[in-house]
Amino acid sequence: MPFSRDRLSRGAIAIACCIFATASYALVEPASDGVRSKQMRSAALDYERPLAAVSDLQAQAAATAEFDLNSLQAPESTAKIDRSSGGFATLTPSTPLIPGAANTLSWAQLGLSSPQAPEQRTQHIAQVFSEYLSANAASLRIDQSELGPMRITLASDHLVQIYVPQVHQGIAVRNSYLTAVINRGNLILLGTQHWRTVSPLAADTVSLSAAQSRAATFLAPHTIAGFWGKPEPLVIPVAGNQPGDVIQHRKAWVLKPRFADDMGHWEMLVDVHSGDILSFQDSNHYVVSPRSAAGGVYPVSNDGIAPDGIEQAGWPMPFMSVVTPSGTVTTDSGGNLPVPVDGTITGSFTGPYVHVSDDCGAASLGSTTDIDFGTSGGDDCTTPGFGGAGNTHSARTNFYELNRIIEIARGHLPSNTWLQQQLTTNLNINNSCNAFWGGSSVNFYRSGGGCANTGEIAAVVSHEWGHGMDDNDAVPTIASPSGEGIADIYAAIRLNESCIGRGFTPSNCTGFGDACTACTGVRDIDYAKRVSGAPHTYTWSNANCGGSTHCIGAVYAEAVWSLWKRELTAAPYSYDD
Repeated sequence: MPFSRDRLSRGAIAIACCIFATASYALVEPASDGVRSKQMRSAALDYERPLAAVSDLQAQAAATAEFDLNSLQAPESTAKIDRSSGGFATLTPSTPLIPGAANTLSWAQLGLSSPQAPEQRTQHIAQVFSEYLSANAASLRIDQSELGPMRITLASDHLVQIYVPQVHQGIAVRNSYLTAVINRGNLILLGTQHWRTVSPLAADTVSLSAAQSRAATFLAPHTIAGFWGKPEPLVIPVAGNQPGDVIQHRKAWVLKPRFADDMGHWEMLVDVHSGDILSFQDSNHYVVSPRSAAGGVYPVSNDGIAPDGIEQAGWPMPFMSVVTPSGTVTTDSGGNLPVPVDGTITGSFTGPYVHVSDDCGAASLGSTTDIDFGTSGGDDCTTPGFGGAGNTHSARTNFYELNRIIEIARGHLPSNTWLQQQLTTNLNINNSCNAFWGGSSVNFYRSGGGCANTGEIAAVVSHEWGHGMDDNDAVPTIASPSGEGIADIYAAIRLNESCIGRGFTPSNCTGFGDACTACTGVRDIDYAKRVSGAPHTYTWSNANCGGSTHCIGAVYAEAVWSLWKRELTAAPYSYDD
């Protein structure tokens, strides 16, 4: 339905809000000269980790997985199998494990005393979880003898995080571990990373001294000035012999040489059987400043009220398609290009999830450094003077806001196909005082008639997208009797704001006879910010709405806002936002 000041809507959301920041970079990776010219890494250390659902497996493997999942009481729908190891990468059981608010267990039932201190609670959890792993080792596809020292973190009064590294015959297996999460007493998340039982390894034939000698020969003419860490053996997962094979294991000496003219923390892996050097790499984590795309955005409104009603410079342009000399790439959530790029790069307001069509014209901007679409004064078709006639406030704000809310939605609904498609947003349409969902696109009007440009107001953008989400969710039709409420719900929780579309008009909204006290949007879904200060009910809507979908939708949107902000934050729940 249209988003107008005459047909008001309102809501409270089904998708959570994100906080975004751009990184500050102080270091670049050192030049590849001196000992750095010796850097290498065997291709065997790089292997794919494809994850599969049970339905992706062949019949016998799927049947085995279903049997294991039944034993673990974990749903098949959320299980992921790591094809490279055969283990479960993700499981979401709901298994009572320790006493908590989500179950009726007691420590006495578990044969343990009630813990009086965090240290004792940690010990109890370790014992109970160890017993769980022992009882379910076969279904979890792990070898109990390879369970390393358990690390337990009491993240809060009810949240426990567990980490268990894989250890083979007393030797750590690199990057292989098991993790679990216990929430309110129930085991709710479990998975393994690269965990595959280690087959018998080839016999050691290269001593530590021989490995060090091989290292010295390889590094010549550069001289090892000592070692920054103790040498040690390590089991290394490596790629199988054929593409798609499960990972294998090799044992290696880990040497940690240092050099007088280099600040790197170098690591060399030498195979203890063949003597092959598997890698020589600097383990320092240098910050490499990526090239990026950014522009000025109105965070909430274009009403000029600081700070979120004023255009903010340098906000990231997420998921933007950028043309580079080596091909087109897509920026990440922070607007950064995924790979280092030299030469001119060119961006426009299009990407895999959003395409901007601006009636003011096209937009495109090239740069030999970062792309910055800038900021500008004015309204509607005003631009910074570069980037094309379509480099408008509305284009920058719309591209940012739509990509953000779609990104959040993908996290909640990863299997929804509509969220994977490109959505067109039509901007600066030569009309005023409205916006609408058109069945396959979102559409926004210019300023005029006493109304602001609707494409420059974040809540209006999220509201119209909310209609699209409503039209493409599990029940693909606009909600009845009014989809306006759910559209407002998406906008309200996305922005943590009950005033829907702040700055839409210069004066407070009428509220269908119960006026808003401090909202220049189309409506305020917090009843405490209406003149009556009273909740609006179904009976009230029958008496006052006259069939208006915006008015009807306002009733349940208001209820969701009150549930979120009043009922669930008060006793006995006392939840935070």
